[in-house]
Amino acid sequence: MNTGHRPGAALLTLLAALVAAHGAAGPTPDEQKQIDAAQAALAQAGAAADEGRFKDALPLLAEARKVGDLAPWIVVESYLAEGRAQVGLHNLPAAEVVLLRAEEMTRGAAGQLDWPQRPDALLALAELRAAQQRPDDARKLYAELVDTAPDSLPRLAAERRLVDLDLAAGKLDSAAPRVDAYLKAFPWEESAPWLLDRLGRAALATNHFDAAMARFDQLRRDYAGSEAAVGCRGPLVDALRGAKQYDRALTLLDEVLTVRPEMLVVGEASRLKAETLAAKGDTKAAVAALDEPIGHYGDTFVAQRLRLQQADLLRRAGDGKGEIARLQALDKAFPQPYWHVAALRALLNAYSANKDYDDAEDTADALAKLCAGTPLGAQALFDKAQCQHDAGRVKPAKVTLDLIIATYKGAPYVPLAKGQKASWN
Repeated sequence: MNTGHRPGAALLTLLAALVAAHGAAGPTPDEQKQIDAAQAALAQAGAAADEGRFKDALPLLAEARKVGDLAPWIVVESYLAEGRAQVGLHNLPAAEVVLLRAEEMTRGAAGQLDWPQRPDALLALAELRAAQQRPDDARKLYAELVDTAPDSLPRLAAERRLVDLDLAAGKLDSAAPRVDAYLKAFPWEESAPWLLDRLGRAALATNHFDAAMARFDQLRRDYAGSEAAVGCRGPLVDALRGAKQYDRALTLLDEVLTVRPEMLVVGEASRLKAETLAAKGDTKAAVAALDEPIGHYGDTFVAQRLRLQQADLLRRAGDGKGEIARLQALDKAFPQPYWHVAALRALLNAYSANKDYDDAEDTADALAKLCAGTPLGAQALFDKAQCQHDAGRVKPAKVTLDLIIATYKGAPYVPLAKGQKASWN
């Protein structure tokens, strides 16, 4: 069960800036040492958890919590991290204790800023309730998350979990419109094609053949080249054979043979070969090694992943212009929202890393417009503000933060924007 993500240093810095937003005095040197030690313990615990060493993470998290009221945001993060660790240890009662504490701390009081971790706390507790076989309680928490933090990334996870609950209960009539609404709002989201895949398979499992075919056709049309669109051919062929629609089944099989069944093996081998060449210091050969499989599987998710790997190899080699050129070519070749957004996000990072702030700002604007009213739209505006600030345009950066505050609702982006603005003052 995935109960959220581990915070980066930038997030913790922004959380600290919330203190400034309330006008509180900064920490003394001794207090700052305690905060730094707590952050270090939190980071070490996260590294241990990433390696599956959950027991090793627990004492580090307890150490981080000693910071207490000096840095309550670190205490909240430690509770969330311990909840994930206890789930990893299959100790759900212990996970419940700490996650309830995180939920209580992030609830806040009237008139106070929302806690940026509030969405993560609600999601973690909701997923725990689902793991405890308490679907009604989980559903209430997911619904609260959607309602109170509609512009957060955990909101997207909550929407998907509500679909899961509907499908688990056999409620296709409820799941289908929920999926349609999700796809309309977030067509670029990574899980979008998989929602169609699961809906189609659920329809097949309940003998709703026509509904299943419609969903699989929608998947292959709207998310062509995605992994889900390639993988759905198997159940489609089985269903068509069962319905004695042999010609349609043969057409699908011909498509499979066109992209070649060994595609995944070739893609993975090519990825590893390129990484090995890069480790030897031969970036040029590493990038070139990916050209052939990209050309062979050009309209599939395997080729897209290899294109992104090429751009990453060039970035690591310090060839920012080469990285940007690869990403621009990918964006031009695949303009669908599913691929377009992924390319724009990578381009935004590339432009920022190369201090090409004008292009970075334009790309952030394009993302913000394309994903307006969604968590990605808010994040794009946040990135735009950071680019403006890095370029020395502090006043426009604050205007962009004001736009976030005026446009979006709740945690995490609104309180983070207020905290960032206060820190820039």
